[in-house]
Amino acid sequence: MKKHLFIVLAELLCLSAICPANAHEIAAVLSSDSQYYVEAFNGFQNAIGYPVKSFTMQKAPVQISAATKVVVAFGGRASLLDYETAACIVSCMAPSVEINDNRYYYISMSPRPGLLLSKLKLIQPALKRLAVFWTSESMKDYLRQIQQEAALADITLTAVRLKNLNELPDHLRAMQGKTDAIFFPPDPLLVNAQTFETVRDFSAQNHIPFYAPTEALVEKGAVASVSSSFENMGRSAAFIVDRLFNGKTVKQITYSDEVRLAINLKAAGLAGLKITPEMLTNVDKVFP
Repeated sequence: MKKHLFIVLAELLCLSAICPANAHEIAAVLSSDSQYYVEAFNGFQNAIGYPVKSFTMQKAPVQISAATKVVVAFGGRASLLDYETAACIVSCMAPSVEINDNRYYYISMSPRPGLLLSKLKLIQPALKRLAVFWTSESMKDYLRQIQQEAALADITLTAVRLKNLNELPDHLRAMQGKTDAIFFPPDPLLVNAQTFETVRDFSAQNHIPFYAPTEALVEKGAVASVSSSFENMGRSAAFIVDRLFNGKTVKQITYSDEVRLAINLKAAGLAGLKITPEMLTNVDKVFP
């Protein structure tokens, strides 16, 4: 734990390599004034350490100057804007956006697949069969990675792509007795109030844990989530900007290694999990 914190601190200290004189070469664009985008932007701004020009789409026109080298886009709408003059675009909090352009770099809302599975096994050690639902084309590569990591973790993974969300109840009924848990990735075409409530209720009635993509859904009745905070996504964006300005190699997709495990004790009990005090020492957020 101390080693992990040291690595994170070292990475943040390295951000001082971006000179304040480069501020005019960076712009941030928020899809809206949603508290989540604002939280992520604040994490980015604090990590950069000096003021960066920002635009909120619903408030004013986005005007990117010719001097701008890097645009950090928060949300899908901001990520889909045409940034003709920018050399690089860092897309944050836009899980359904996938643009075939090597100028784009993505901060994933999904945790690293191996880390996701290891965190889930902390609260469900007997996890051997995991069902994952998905819809968006942009989720395909992530599902492939989860399948690879599941095989290494001795977990049989069943990936179910829903072409129509109305198919969900039938797939759930077919899974009775065939899976140990259900996971929703942060797929915006999949996750809505209806699909969430359908799986949450199925989980409680059939004693099958339901793992959701965000802490907010755990508070509403999912058993647990493994996710990065919005503030941390912003910090990750700052780290990518730093590397771009300093000519360092950057992967097209960055996963945060700083994640939070949240659990809902009531939902866990209904799903048949026995959560011990020892298990709770590994949990970052507990909902009663």
